[in-house]
Amino acid sequence: AELALDLSGGRLDVLSPNHVAFGLQVRRGFPDGDPEPADEPLPNLPSTIPGAGGGVKVAIVDTGFPTRLPQGLHWFDHACDHHTAFGEVDDAGKPLRHIDRLDDDHDGYLDAEAGHALFIAGLVRRAAPSAGLVFLKALNADGVGTEYGVARAIRYAVDRGVHVINLSLGFYTVHDATPHGMRSAVDAARAAGVAVVAAAGNDGLSSPTFPSAFDDVIAVGAHDRATGRPAPFSNTGPWVNVTAPGVREVSCYVPGTEDAGTTRDGDADTFGRHRTAAVWSGTSFACGHVSGHLAAHLDPASPVPPAEQASVIVAAIPADAGGVHRLEPEPAF
Repeated sequence: AELALDLSGGRLDVLSPNHVAFGLQVRRGFPDGDPEPADEPLPNLPSTIPGAGGGVKVAIVDTGFPTRLPQGLHWFDHACDHHTAFGEVDDAGKPLRHIDRLDDDHDGYLDAEAGHALFIAGLVRRAAPSAGLVFLKALNADGVGTEYGVARAIRYAVDRGVHVINLSLGFYTVHDATPHGMRSAVDAARAAGVAVVAAAGNDGLSSPTFPSAFDDVIAVGAHDRATGRPAPFSNTGPWVNVTAPGVREVSCYVPGTEDAGTTRDGDADTFGRHRTAAVWSGTSFACGHVSGHLAAHLDPASPVPPAEQASVIVAAIPADAGGVHRLEPEPAF
């Protein structure tokens, strides 16, 4: 940050740091910092609202679509897009493959956030089974990316004509300074009428996490579904709009074995190939719940842009709703 400031002559609107972005699963110090096998395999895709999400497209800007799917899991047999569109390139200028390779370091084990995007997509699909899903890669299988890469994926999502962008990722800045690269991308999404939903972070802090801290982004914290109480890891602050279940959530996961050296509990769990389900915690997954909730209630045929519809939908959520909880908005950034 200091180098960028020096090079820009003191004007960070001219030049700014390219921050490191992280997927917002719980990584350390809380149960389920890594995924654990669920007790039961996933059921057939549930549908609380028949046809929910029909005509709505949700972009999952994350680790990409996995190279391996569980056998017998038919949740992603329809309206699931992970192709590379013309002009979508990576940092090297090569066509950007929206694929989660699961084992980027080729050590034979699942990487730390392998299957992260699939887990989130499963939560969206449970709320809105008919919604279209667009997987856009911005993080590697360890859940690490850059502000520039995320901003680029947001712009690609806008070009794809999505209605909701799910950002289960984020970063902090020095002195809470506005990250202008991300600000510009979010501005482009909002100008196109796209609803942007972002995770608040898992450090139990009130420091703003970007992009969730922008006042035109729906910022999502986590609570415990069992108790209704805020998750102890969830970031808080006047910039957080809603909370949703994020403690020991169950969703789709990928086949493979963990590396015991990277897990919180030192265990190397193996996930089978048949309808694999996992238990995982983090504001990442609360964010997926909210994106699914919006997808289930948006009207894609309405002349009202999705972002404006989303504001109304969020405002209508009761403060003590069983799933998503609305917090009184008090934007600070």
